[in-house]
Amino acid sequence: MEGTPIVALEPEERVLLHTARLQLGAQGSTKLERLLASELDWGRLVDKADWYETAALLLQHLEASGQVEVVPEPVLSRLNAIKLEQRVRFFFFLQPELLRVLEGMGSAGVEIIPLKGAFLMNTVYPEVSLRPVGDLDLLAREKDLPRAMETLAGLGYRTKSGDEMLPNNANEDHHHCSRVLSPDGAVEIELHRHVVRRQTPLHFPVERFWGRSASGEIEGRPARVLAGRDLVTHLCLAFFLDRRRRTRGYGSLRQLADLSESIRHFELDIDWEGMTKEYTGEALQAPLYVALRAAQELLGAPVPAEFLQTFKVRNFDEELFGHFLRLKVLNEGYWFLHELVEPKDNHWWNMSKAAVHRLIPPASYLRDKYPLTHDSAADRLLWKHFRDGSRAALGACKRPRAMIQELRADFWMNQLQL
Repeated sequence: MEGTPIVALEPEERVLLHTARLQLGAQGSTKLERLLASELDWGRLVDKADWYETAALLLQHLEASGQVEVVPEPVLSRLNAIKLEQRVRFFFFLQPELLRVLEGMGSAGVEIIPLKGAFLMNTVYPEVSLRPVGDLDLLAREKDLPRAMETLAGLGYRTKSGDEMLPNNANEDHHHCSRVLSPDGAVEIELHRHVVRRQTPLHFPVERFWGRSASGEIEGRPARVLAGRDLVTHLCLAFFLDRRRRTRGYGSLRQLADLSESIRHFELDIDWEGMTKEYTGEALQAPLYVALRAAQELLGAPVPAEFLQTFKVRNFDEELFGHFLRLKVLNEGYWFLHELVEPKDNHWWNMSKAAVHRLIPPASYLRDKYPLTHDSAADRLLWKHFRDGSRAALGACKRPRAMIQELRADFWMNQLQL
């Protein structure tokens, strides 16, 4: 039931969960006023809102309910700055590039499905400042990847290292091609051939998505549109898989808000019965169930109760689900061994290899993690990574009980995928 999540909540978290949605209504505004009357750490509130990527939603509801006068001026200024930055980035950089790329792909005869923010900002969210968009995710058929990358190169896109000749395919395992930058370097595009990696147990025939997609357009440019059930599936997978890492830029509440508001927006187009038939017994069932349960528990997402009851995974561990919500969804701050959550196996040697990779990663991982650095020397990046990891490791060692719970949650996430 909304308002009674299965984890203990701090006052700041109650405010953020309540405002991580597009509409509150009269009763919701009254509840927000009551929540704001409690003793709040406003600095912590805005820090968590920034981490969860729901700061603009918080500001919207503070303004709509007439509660801005209770907000300290520095907090209000920071919230307004975040909202303005998101609005400017979308209107002046992301949306123009998205339209330019869609037009170019259409001229080249390449069908494209905009994913996540590229799609949601043009459909679900009525105000572009309400959801941050970091990059543009686009799905193309695998056979079209070479032509699609050629089209991007013709539009002036280049690799992060500055190469104008773009690689025309993803590597054997990865689900998207190498990230490329717009001519001014302001917009990054991930051209996907799938939504999950080939070697993960969650891999499935992506032709299902294409077969159920429909013709559509964004601002007059042609684009394919995912069917309602496939949109929900993709958002669930993105939320679940991103919980492997607890780093800035993967806002858990923003992802749950995407899922919850998409269900509200496309409610009549979601084939819940079809999802039950298609995914029950498959590897995808557990991650989908976890994501939908999380959205329902924390944000009151309108997931049909009969669907959740029918779709529930056998022997589902409610205690570990509670740990997952607390540690992987609500906690901010880095988890230094996040690479342990790899859906291969739960044997100690696999976990050990993942730990070594996390502590001493390859140069490609470092360049991807620190893309904005001007010094790309591998040894310097490794030192920066070691410094960041050491800080996170020290914080974990100071809380051994929490570290054990993190590891239990990691094992549980692996088991759900295996």
